[in-house]
Amino acid sequence: MLDYSTGISGASRFLGYYDQDYNAPNDDFEFDAGFIITLIFMYVLWVVILCLIAAVFAGAFTHTLAEIYAGGTPTLGKSLRHGMGNMCNLFTYHILYILAITGLCFFIGIPTFMLAFGNDQPHFGVIFLGYLVLIVVLPALVVIVSSGLTAAIPSIVVEKKTAVQAFGRSWALCKNFICFIFCCQFSYNLVVFIVTIVINLVLDHLPGFLSVIGHLCVYILSSSIAPVVGFVLYMSVRIRTDNITQEDLALEIDSNVPLAHAVEMSAPGTKDPHGAYANLTAKGNVV
Repeated sequence: MLDYSTGISGASRFLGYYDQDYNAPNDDFEFDAGFIITLIFMYVLWVVILCLIAAVFAGAFTHTLAEIYAGGTPTLGKSLRHGMGNMCNLFTYHILYILAITGLCFFIGIPTFMLAFGNDQPHFGVIFLGYLVLIVVLPALVVIVSSGLTAAIPSIVVEKKTAVQAFGRSWALCKNFICFIFCCQFSYNLVVFIVTIVINLVLDHLPGFLSVIGHLCVYILSSSIAPVVGFVLYMSVRIRTDNITQEDLALEIDSNVPLAHAVEMSAPGTKDPHGAYANLTAKGNVV
């Protein structure tokens, strides 16, 4: 692939590094700067492409969950269009999130480590304080930040926030429910961890092919449930904070469920000719 995509005969040279008995290196082979730069560029490009594809499907999955919450029937095409529309914002958010967590660990962890263990004979109290910060305080800050940003991805897809606005919006929704969010996520991860260990012990006694299929199914199932838990937490805190209804959610994701429901409920012969229609009229959504 390197030969045809970049014009640099790097792959063939790399394969020719070992001669036929693949024990003695070829003296003519040498890593030049162009070959190394090409490898780095191809790696970064591949990672970016994978992250963009993952962002599309994360947005599509979130829109599907929102459609279900709104009472509609999600479709693949509509969810993918929403995922592609929010691809750049989701990708940018993930980059900013990684930089934020990395910066938090770097600016707190490195100075603490140097202060506690940089001297030849540090004081016991300083060592204890360093261990306390590195083992307790720093993980606690990461947990608080992660819990406070649980609603960031749904706010981008549902509320059409930008990547930067998602940080503030998520913190505004989740700051009063940090303990609730953390306990839910911890309980979910603990259950998944225990169940995965038990299932893997059973699958290890099966034949090779069945074992691989079983491990693959477990991975797909666990990775599919995790976004559902995050969206459920988002809706839970938003209902408590904003008192959002199904009609409000459907309007935010461009669903036609409220209008269809209003027409059906206000049709002659229905038991409640005013309920849903009056709801929409009061919000200024139907004229």
